[in-house]
Amino acid sequence: MRWWTREHNRPCPRVELDHRNAEAFLLVGWLIHDDLKPLAPLYARELLRALPRRDRGAVLARVAGALRSEQVMARLHPKPEADHG
Repeated sequence: MRWWTREHNRPCPRVELDHRNAEAFLLVGWLIHDDLKPLAPLYARELLRALPRRDRGAVLARVAGALRSEQVMARLHPKPEADHG
């Protein structure tokens, strides 16, 4: 913990999610889970229904950006390890 405090100038490694990403975070969780993915469109409609069109578009853009990021793509679609034998 001392290292973390010194490196990051704060006492805890926990980072609060920016409130603008809350819905996107929830949708990504549904979209990357094979068992939930078929229900994701229904869930998204219900989750975003009360938001203005502009905000719904922003949430979906955040979801798309997250799912297309190198880090997420690498986790969802890992490259097979080379056979060294």
